[in-house]
Amino acid sequence: MHNSGVSRRWKLIIARRAKIALDSLAEKDRPRIVEGLDILQKSPFSGDIVLLKGAGPKVWRRRVGDYRIFFEVSGEQISVTDIARRSAMRYAFGNKGASKR
Repeated sequence: MHNSGVSRRWKLIIARRAKIALDSLAEKDRPRIVEGLDILQKSPFSGDIVLLKGAGPKVWRRRVGDYRIFFEVSGEQISVTDIARRSAMRYAFGNKGASKR
């Protein structure tokens, strides 16, 4: 079981790919994703998260409505690697096992 990290603020790093995805979101969707990132920074192991199998070493996904935030945790640092609409995940990850089937 993971420490939820509620009492501290983790260092959040957003990769270029995730930043581009965030910037390209529809105005109506962006605030919800930004809120999801804020919650992720406060408590990365709470909420609707899943450790993905076959998507690389310790890649997690957090569900925020129809969107998924993909991230890795190392020490006290969270690296957001991508943000994708659920329907686009298959194309972004190919056969790397990103789907929860």
